[in-house]
Amino acid sequence: MIIVSMSLELQRQHDNIIIMHLKEVFDVISRIERYKTFKELFHYKIIEGSSVNTHMLKMIDYFKKLSQLGFLWIMS
Repeated sequence: MIIVSMSLELQRQHDNIIIMHLKEVFDVISRIERYKTFKELFHYKIIEGSSVNTHMLKMIDYFKKLSQLGFLWIMS
């Protein structure tokens, strides 16, 4: 295997490149998921005659998902 024969410094550089690439990939995925979740949240409307409690629980789920995806809520 090529990595076994690399010097320690080359291995570290290679590892850093892989980590940077993975961060970029997951950042794009997270951004897409945040966009989809925001879109669902802003288009979500209560259905006439349905439970307000159920509606609010769904809204809370959207906010929790956004927080898990790294969205920072800044309240002033």
